[in-house]
Amino acid sequence: MTETPQSNTTGRLDTSIRSADAFRVAADGSPPSKQAERVIVEEHVTVLVDDFGSYVLMCTPCDLKALAAGFLHSEGIIESIDDVSL
Repeated sequence: MTETPQSNTTGRLDTSIRSADAFRVAADGSPPSKQAERVIVEEHVTVLVDDFGSYVLMCTPCDLKALAAGFLHSEGIIESIDDVSL
């Protein structure tokens, strides 16, 4: 797989989209064809919480601060963004 950053809807380069070789298999029984496809890449991110523990999340590697804050809020670990220090 080769890493090929793609532009996302905001115009920024997004490293969570990469190019990979894929084989297309047709339902009609014709031979598979090899071609490059764009794929989404997931990575693990560890969120460390003082005096509470650590959590490993699988995600696309973008907006990680928002992901961590939203996760902590949804789990009831924080009540607001004011409870977070980076």
